[in-house]
Amino acid sequence: MTIAELCSKRQQLMPRETKPEDGTHAATPRTTVVFLGAIKDLMETDARQKLTDAYQIPEFFWRKFAEALSGFFDCQVARKANPASQTSAGLLSTQSRYEIKRPKPDVTSVSDDDSYEWLKWAFHTLWTPTAGITLLCFDLSPSSRAALQKALMTTDGHDISQDPFSIHVFLIEQLLLAYDDAVWAWNSFVRSLEKASNPAAHRREPPTHSHINTREQNRPSWDAPRPDYIAMHNLARHIIHSAETLATGMETMKVLAQEYDILRAEQPTVQATPRELAAENQRRLRSYLGMMKALHLRAEAAKARVQNEINLAFNIVAQRDSRASVLIGEEARADNLAMKTISILGLVFLPGTFISALFSTAFFNFAPAENGVVSSKFWIYWAVTVPVTLVTFATWYRWQVALGRGKGGNADSTC
Repeated sequence: MTIAELCSKRQQLMPRETKPEDGTHAATPRTTVVFLGAIKDLMETDARQKLTDAYQIPEFFWRKFAEALSGFFDCQVARKANPASQTSAGLLSTQSRYEIKRPKPDVTSVSDDDSYEWLKWAFHTLWTPTAGITLLCFDLSPSSRAALQKALMTTDGHDISQDPFSIHVFLIEQLLLAYDDAVWAWNSFVRSLEKASNPAAHRREPPTHSHINTREQNRPSWDAPRPDYIAMHNLARHIIHSAETLATGMETMKVLAQEYDILRAEQPTVQATPRELAAENQRRLRSYLGMMKALHLRAEAAKARVQNEINLAFNIVAQRDSRASVLIGEEARADNLAMKTISILGLVFLPGTFISALFSTAFFNFAPAENGVVSSKFWIYWAVTVPVTLVTFATWYRWQVALGRGKGGNADSTC
């Protein structure tokens, strides 16, 4: 059915609220569900205005602001009849939107942009006691649409048409199943990250962030810490989004339940609906709200667990780097000791070498004794070399002491 045909049959789908002479309702309430395309696609055609006029859709529902929201609920009640727009007194219209972020089926990595998908559920309902309810569905993916159609086949349409919020109870039940699948899908990646085994740690080549398999990366070990921080942060980002959509969905459900209570107390047409059905709807809404809160807590726990794994990986790498720094320091200290020993030996022999070289020049004449190999004036060499060596050591020592004091003074002044 095209948009034009759908709008032209508005009178058959939602007949005016008229009564015959005997006072009975002229029409039997019924449930009509229509699946439409994406809102952004309808905005580019004249379907937007046709649907707005035919089904009393408020203008804000089409705006980008509403489309960008991850969830909301709103309702309007026609206080007076308007034959020009086929609006009867007590006509109730609602608009709602939900979003779910989940990994695509059969993916093993969530680092790529193609590894996840956003499920968008947007609804508009139109209800009167005599005609029943019409549900317009927007932005549903093929899988969501198929799941919703399958659930509708096993639902009592008569009960849904009698109360304006019965359809929302049904939709929330289906949404809970989708939220639950998404939360546990993200949790499977978190659990894989927490596993102690780490086959990826034994690979010689470094991991590539764009093609890392999160299920194989696992927790980094002390012996081979090779965490992929980008993969872990991507997983944390997805779970944060999932927790946000759950929190928004929970708040949307609270607003829906509050509006239901207000309409039950103030709107006569809603008050006239079967009390048992209304009480059952209220009980189910409270129960579903508790389930949503449990799923939200599960998502928050998954977010904390991912952050815990990131902290663990960071601390393992930091401790390993610290240990490596200590080992490097110890080796440097050993090298420094060897260099110091060599320097001291050079310092011991340098003055004597210098004096020997000096005395061997033509400026000095130390003829050897007539009856010996060693000159009788050999003592002059030691008389000069020993004091020069001592003076050299003393000068070097005082310079080292002064240098150490200078470093200590600078450290104190910076504190």
